[in-house]
Amino acid sequence: MDQLELCDLAGVGPAFLYALEKGKPTVRLDKVLAVLHVLGLELHLRVGRESVSADERLGAPRS
Repeated sequence: MDQLELCDLAGVGPAFLYALEKGKPTVRLDKVLAVLHVLGLELHLRVGRESVSADERLGAPRS
């Protein structure tokens, strides 16, 4: 499957997929889940021990 086919199947645009692949810290969760679904992947969350930010500008992890 190429990127344009993935975009079509997931209902997202190429700009969104590019941003997701590049690790943009702010993306829409519904769109991320749609891409994961097409790829046959799941997202699992669990309670962590510390606060972590994907974007260093938002602050360092707290201990």
